[in-house]
Amino acid sequence: MLEILKDFKNGDFDMLMFTPNSEKDDVVDIETVQYTERGEKIDISEMGDSYDIVLFKEDEEGNIANLDHFEAILTDCLEYASGLIPHSWYGFICKKTTTSHVVLNKILDNIKNM
Repeated sequence: MLEILKDFKNGDFDMLMFTPNSEKDDVVDIETVQYTERGEKIDISEMGDSYDIVLFKEDEEGNIANLDHFEAILTDCLEYASGLIPHSWYGFICKKTTTSHVVLNKILDNIKNM
């Protein structure tokens, strides 16, 4: 696991955000969020929780490129992010709950309006 993610290992959060820093090109901002309305987990399996994942890269001008949105079952979202961040991927890993679609729709709307 990346050193910058270890502080979040025992945290209780619903979403992990890893986004480009607006001032420094080589810095990633990492934040965790709890949904205001947490809801009940959905699509749980024996392997792990289900997540909505939004990933993107930035082009040379700092615009969003390679936007992708998909669902996945993850055993550890921090380990998953640890594999993405070194390859200049940014995104949002959102735990699927009965209320998470509200947050996910806001994220997608904000990205599309950038």
